[in-house]
Amino acid sequence: MTLTGLVRMTLTGAALLLAGFAIAMTLRHVTPVHYWDQWEMVRTLARDPAEPWTIRYLFAAHNEHIIATSKLFFLVDLTLFGFTNWFLIATILASHVLLAGLLARLATPDSGSLGGMLVIWAVFAATMLSLCQWENLLVGFQTQFAFVLIFAIATNWIATRALLAKSQRDRLAMAALTALAAFLCIFSMGNGIGIIASLVFLLIAYRARPATWLSVMIPCLAFVGLFFWLTSGSVPVGNLALRNPLSMALFAFALIGSPFTSQPALAGPIGGGFVAVFALAFIQRIALPWWRREPIDAGVLLLTAFAGFLFATIAAAAWGRSPLGIAAATSSRYATPVLALWLTVAASLIRQIRLKGRAEGSPREIAVLSAALAIAAVTSLRPGNAVHMEAHRTPLVQASHFALSGVTSSPAIGALYPHPAMIQDALAYLRRERLGIFSGRSGLAVPPAVVSAGEAPLCLSGAVDAISRVGPDQWQASGWITDPATAKPPRWIVAIDRADRVIGFSSPGVMPLPPGRPAAGSRAQPRFLVPIHPLPASAPSALLAISEPEGVNCRLPLPDTMPSRLVEPFAPLASAVGEVRLTGQAKRGGYPALPGFVGPLGGAEVLGTWATSDADTGSVAITIDPVRDGCADLLLPIARGPTPSGLSVTLTAASGATETLGLDTLPFHAWRAIRIDRDLLCPAGRPQTLTITLTDQGRDWGSWAAIVRPGRQP
Repeated sequence: MTLTGLVRMTLTGAALLLAGFAIAMTLRHVTPVHYWDQWEMVRTLARDPAEPWTIRYLFAAHNEHIIATSKLFFLVDLTLFGFTNWFLIATILASHVLLAGLLARLATPDSGSLGGMLVIWAVFAATMLSLCQWENLLVGFQTQFAFVLIFAIATNWIATRALLAKSQRDRLAMAALTALAAFLCIFSMGNGIGIIASLVFLLIAYRARPATWLSVMIPCLAFVGLFFWLTSGSVPVGNLALRNPLSMALFAFALIGSPFTSQPALAGPIGGGFVAVFALAFIQRIALPWWRREPIDAGVLLLTAFAGFLFATIAAAAWGRSPLGIAAATSSRYATPVLALWLTVAASLIRQIRLKGRAEGSPREIAVLSAALAIAAVTSLRPGNAVHMEAHRTPLVQASHFALSGVTSSPAIGALYPHPAMIQDALAYLRRERLGIFSGRSGLAVPPAVVSAGEAPLCLSGAVDAISRVGPDQWQASGWITDPATAKPPRWIVAIDRADRVIGFSSPGVMPLPPGRPAAGSRAQPRFLVPIHPLPASAPSALLAISEPEGVNCRLPLPDTMPSRLVEPFAPLASAVGEVRLTGQAKRGGYPALPGFVGPLGGAEVLGTWATSDADTGSVAITIDPVRDGCADLLLPIARGPTPSGLSVTLTAASGATETLGLDTLPFHAWRAIRIDRDLLCPAGRPQTLTITLTDQGRDWGSWAAIVRPGRQP
C-alpha cells in the first residue's frame, strides 16, 4: 500500500469513527416523547384526527415557516411507527449523510473514481453529523433543517442542467423540474426562499437569455409570493429595536463561527474572517474570470450557488433572530446550515484541485480533507455538547415518567411544552390511541405494573424531603436516595398503593447543582422526583427503591394523608395577619438582590431565609389566631430560589393536624401563593390557632425562600 493510500485509509477510518460516535451519542440521548413544536400536530390530532391529512394543514404556517415536507414524514411516523420519533430520528441521520454525499459528489469531477468520492463522503458525513448541532439530531421535529438544504442542492443542480441544455425541449423540461425542486425547497422551511439568490447567481453566471430567466424565475417568484401570503400572520419575536444593520452583521458573523464555540465574542471573529476570505476568493475565482469571459467549471458554479443559498439562510436568520440578542446566534439549531457552508467551501477547493490535473489523494486534497475532518472533530467533541445533550434528555425522560403515571399537572411536564395546560387534551389523545410514549414500540423503559414491598427494610440512606399536590388526585414527592454499598442511586423509585399496584414511577439520578457559584459544602446528590397518582378507592402506601436485577432494595413510607394545598397565581393582598417569629439566619427582607425580582406588590414586608448567602438556614413562623384574624380564606405569598431542596412549608393546627408542603412546584424567582382555607382555620365553625412555618435547611446554591404574612384579597 502506498503512503497516499495509507493516509486516505486513515482519514476514512477516523471519519467513520467520528460519525459512529455521533450516531451512538444521538441514539443514547434520543427520547420518544414529543417535544415543544411537535405538540402542535398532536393538539391538532386531538381536536380533529382528519385535519393533518388535508392540504390546508400541510401548507399552514408554523411560525414564520411552512414545513410541508416535514409534515408528510410526521404522518408516516404516525401511521407506520406509532408516532414514536424513531423513524424521524433515522430520517434526520440519513438526510445528513445524504447531504454529505451530495457535496462529496459535487467535489468530485466526472473523471474521479468511486473510491475517491467515498473517502470524501466519509469525511463530509462525519462533519454533517457533528454533535455541535445536537438539537437538530435529537428532536424528531427538526427534519426540515436537512430537507431544505437537500432540495436547495437539487434545485441548483437541475437549474444548471437547464442552463446547459442544448435543445429547447430539454431546457423547458429541466426548467419545469427546477420549479418542482424549488417548490419543495421553499415549502420545506422558511429559509427556502433563499433559493432565489442561488438561481439569480446561476442565471447571471451563465449569461442566460431573457426567455430562460422567465422560464426559471416566474414559477419560483410565484412560490415565494404564495409563501409570504401563507405566512403573513406570523408575529416577530424579540426586541425589534435590536434589528439594525450592525447587529444583524454581528449576529451573522457569530452564527457562522458558532459550531466552534458557544461564546459570541469568539464566534464573531471566526465568522468575520470566514466571510472576508470567502469574498476575496469569490472575486478571484468567480467574479474576475466571469468578467473576462473565461470558462468556469459548472460544478464550481453550482457549489458557489449553493453557498449563496446558505449565505441567504444566514441573512434570514440574522433578520429574524437578531432581535433576540447576539447570544441566540450560537444556538445549536443554526449549526446545520453553517456546517454545510464550511463543507461547500471544502468541496469547491477539492474540485478545483482535481480540475488542475492533480491526482486523487494529492497533498493539497489531503490537506483540505484533513481540515474538514478537524472541523468535524473540534465541533463534535466540544465538551459542552455532551452536557447539553444530557441536560436535554433528563427532564424529557422525567416528564415521560410523569405522563405515563398520569400526573400531567406537574411542572415537570413543562419540559415537554412551555404551557403544560395546553397539551392536556393532546396527552389524553396519545394515551387513548396508544401513540408516542404510550405505544408499545416507544422503547421507553418502565418498571413492572405491580411491585410487592414484601419485607423490604426502611431505606437508611434516603429520605422524602417534600410532597406537593399538583392537581386533582395528583402529587409528586421529592427526596434523595443512594445505595450505601455502591454510592449510586437505584434504577427506579416507584410509588405503590396498599394493594402493591404501581401508581407512579421515576428514575432517580445525580442531579447537578444549578449553574452558578455553589455554596460552601454543597455537592450534587442522587435525587428523585416521583409522580403519585392513586387509583380510585386506593391510597398511597410507600416509595420503593428498585435496582435491577436485585429487585426491591428498601422502602420510604408515605404519610397517611397527602397534602391538599395547591400553588396559585399571586395577587396583591389588601391586608396581612399573623404574628411573626424568626429563627436561625432568617430575617426581615431576607432575600438576595436579583435583577427583576422584587417583593410583592403593595410594599408588603418580606420574611426570608437569605441573610448573606445561599448557605444560610433558618425558619420563619407566622401564627394566625382566627378569633382575632377571622376565618375567611387567606393567601400566603411565597417565593424561592432555583434550588428547592431543603425548603418546605408546614401548616400546624392547634388540634395537632400537620401538613408539610414542598416548594418544588413553584417557579423560582417568582411570587406565588398557597391558599389557607376556612376549614383549616375554623373547622366546623370553631376557630383554632394555626402556625405556618417556612423552613430552610438547604445549603446549596440558590437554596433560599421567602414569604409574606398571609392576607386576603380586596
